[in-house]
Amino acid sequence: MTDEATKTKQRVNMRRYRSYKRADRNLLIGAAGFAVDKVVEILKAMIQASNSNPLMGMIAAVVMADILARTKIIDNGTAAGIWAIVGTVEGASIAGTVISDFTDIFKIFSKSPTQDLLKPTASTIVYGQGNDKDKAVDLQALMNQETK
Repeated sequence: MTDEATKTKQRVNMRRYRSYKRADRNLLIGAAGFAVDKVVEILKAMIQASNSNPLMGMIAAVVMADILARTKIIDNGTAAGIWAIVGTVEGASIAGTVISDFTDIFKIFSKSPTQDLLKPTASTIVYGQGNDKDKAVDLQALMNQETK
């Protein structure tokens, strides 16, 4: 082989190598984009579940902090901080709910009720289906709207 033929063969091989490398990079970028989209969908579903059930929200936060700590995205101290914050917030929420429930029980036995018993008190968040699946609807706001 001549020197010119060797250089031509090296150029062809280098172009082929670069095209394979580019294809691998594009495949990796596509897979990463797909993974990010799925992670975002999972997080949305977990947030929707936690809006309707605080216990589910607490479990989701603890699991996500654990996953992030195990994949070394956050360190163990940060994960422990997240767990402490979640425990504090959810513990206070649960304690407030229990105290409110006891207060409501005692209000039932009082002579004059302090709240309007005919007014609906629903506070559930309902997620719409179809085109508006990302928009949360407050059921209390819907029930208080005047009908025309």
